[in-house]
Amino acid sequence: QPFQISVRPSPSVSEAASNKGQNTEGMTRLEITMPNRQSMIASVFAANKVAKRTADVNHVFLGSATNPEVFAYCADIVDRCMEGFNGTIFAYGVTGSGKTYTMIGPEHDPGIVLQVANRIFDYIRHRATEGESYLVQACFCEIYVHEKREELIDLVTSDRRGFVGEESSPIRIRENVADNNWVLEGISMWTIANPEELVAL
Repeated sequence: QPFQISVRPSPSVSEAASNKGQNTEGMTRLEITMPNRQSMIASVFAANKVAKRTADVNHVFLGSATNPEVFAYCADIVDRCMEGFNGTIFAYGVTGSGKTYTMIGPEHDPGIVLQVANRIFDYIRHRATEGESYLVQACFCEIYVHEKREELIDLVTSDRRGFVGEESSPIRIRENVADNNWVLEGISMWTIANPEELVAL
């Protein structure tokens, strides 16, 4: 199945400042309108100028959407992975756009990571009666751009504040020809017994 793009608008800087009672004069303002749930128009108001951009996507969430509502739209990816297919849920955006909120979330609005973990182990519990056994392993890494050079960092075993430039075993992306799959060579893999252990990474 081809990839799909969903958009989740976050409050603009001026809107967030206004909600806090701050002076918003001169701030850049972003307005998003949705002719339908599969297209959006972003209008940027700055220095008495207006710039509009239109994008056609697979889905646009309302600004009031919760993390569980966002996850419900992509939960099928997790189910397909449990059936043996590859799948990725990827959050992309500039700093402050809401990536961490969507993926991790606060306690009252749990993010996609916890919901993925819950769904995986719910699937296993329902299948356990059929005599199948499962081994769940996880890793946690980031792509860090340092002096125009990309590095893969193991966030479980390394201190990201002091890692770059220090001697360490490099993590490389390799193709496993035996099973026609891609692997992260050198990254630590952790066996997970429940959703809480996955989030604790």
